[in-house]
Amino acid sequence: MTTSFIAALEQGKPLLGAFVSLNTIYAAQIMARSGFNWLLIDMEHSPLSAHTANDLVHATITASQGSCVPIIRVPSHRVEWINWALDSGVSAVIVPMVNSKEDADMIVKRACYPPLGQRSSGPFKTPFADLEEKTTSFTKYVVKKSKDVIIMAMIESVEGLENVEAIMTTKGWVESLLGLLICIIRWAYVGAMVTRQCIWMD
Repeated sequence: MTTSFIAALEQGKPLLGAFVSLNTIYAAQIMARSGFNWLLIDMEHSPLSAHTANDLVHATITASQGSCVPIIRVPSHRVEWINWALDSGVSAVIVPMVNSKEDADMIVKRACYPPLGQRSSGPFKTPFADLEEKTTSFTKYVVKKSKDVIIMAMIESVEGLENVEAIMTTKGWVESLLGLLICIIRWAYVGAMVTRQCIWMD
């Protein structure tokens, strides 16, 4: 079994998943054993703490024995949220409201280890998110996670849509992504219904 989202995508099969927004590991454990390929732990639109998200990641992996991959959607670009998500051992992080190449550059810098980025060291919880890992070697972790982790951008504004080509040229962004998750939200006049479209680009 694999706990890598990249490895799951490379199998070339449809992946079925669901969102987790409940503040209990039991929800993640039950869903992880229900046949889902991935669970998205939603910290953006749910009041989940970093501690809870960490527990949900480990609960998902252990309950499914690696057959269900956890993903975290962080609530913002802030470095502490990105660090907390990645330090849990999760192999995919979704970052909302990426509007420019500058945003993308900053996110890559915060999410990647040197020389590509400036991510700090904090791998103490990550071995519990990897069924194959039997040691706590930081060097081994860095080498493995530098290849395994996907950082996905959510584009949710007209500005972001206009800058999507520039965002995709961010160094390390295209190389580490299999695709760009684009959520285009179109607003009509005040009081009108909001129309949403979601597109996956390969």
